[in-house]
Amino acid sequence: YNLVEDPLETNNVAESEPDVVEMLRGRMQRFIAQREQETGRENPIYNPGDWSGGKGAPFSSSDEAYEKLFIGDARQAQKLQAKEAKDE
Repeated sequence: YNLVEDPLETNNVAESEPDVVEMLRGRMQRFIAQREQETGRENPIYNPGDWSGGKGAPFSSSDEAYEKLFIGDARQAQKLQAKEAKDE
């Protein structure tokens, strides 16, 4: 999704932007590997543990996580996308 142009996430652009998907997938995999090394813990996709950030038992759904934690917004996405464009 392009959160700047589509903040309601109604148009999945993954198929039309395969290079972006590949770049984001690589970034995500590097981050996961880094966190596994730093924490000595397996990727939480395979072993979620207390992924509520120490705020109690793990969430029962992504909706519950979204309601209880700040996950992001279009303004933050715009800042990140502008930084990416500037860095290129």
